Amino acid sequence: MLITTVALAASIIGKAALAYVLPTEFILRMLADKRINMKIVDLTVYVNTEVGDRNTEDRIYLKKPERLRHLRQGEETTMVEVQREGKAAEGPEDALKRIKGQPFNILPTLLFPKGEEIDEAETRMMEALKGLGVDTKTTALGRFDDRVHYIIGARSYESDLPQLWIDKETFLPARLIVKRAGKEKRELRWLEFGSSTTGDWFPRVTEIWVDGKRIERSEVEKVELNKKIPETLFDIP
Repeated sequence: MLITTVALAASIIGKAALAYVLPTEFILRMLADKRINMKIVDLTVYVNTEVGDRNTEDRIYLKKPERLRHLRQGEETTMVEVQREGKAAEGPEDALKRIKGQPFNILPTLLFPKGEEIDEAETRMMEALKGLGVDTKTTALGRFDDRVHYIIGARSYESDLPQLWIDKETFLPARLIVKRAGKEKRELRWLEFGSSTTGDWFPRVTEIWVDGKRIERSEVEKVELNKKIPETLFDIP
């Protein structure tokens, strides 16, 4: 009887250990630590993007802290998205307009968070998630792209709640889902970190999905590191 009881207790403890999921703070701190240790100041990313039935050649500039400039050459004009520490603007290159609220694409904050210390970087990531309505008190495990991920903001079956997926082994972001009342469900997928083209600096493939349909797919052709990108590229009106 004693042996049976001990075996049962050990089984229960083992299952509890397997079921344990890290809290959001720890997950984000692991991501922040990884990015800070990379010591990347800026990235210039050359991308081929498929939008509907056309292809575009895009260029993305990322710089610490939390700066992004995305250029897409249209038929008549260049379209631009600019982010700077949670503030954003977009539109034609010569007529940018400020966007209200937290921008949907929080990749600049996840990859280049403000702060040289983990505490500040984690706080910045947490603020960005809360700005998108993500419940940072909820974490779970789920499988995506044949890998196990931490889910911040929802359970694996709660597909319509705002949530961020972080790879369980690499602690790199994989997908972001946001659905607000009365609006479409939007999803960003960051795929193939660790490729020979991009390493862990940037995802080789990025996809945008709306209401379960992929509307855009981008593949990186080349990445340049630490080119001293000028601050003027990230000015917001």
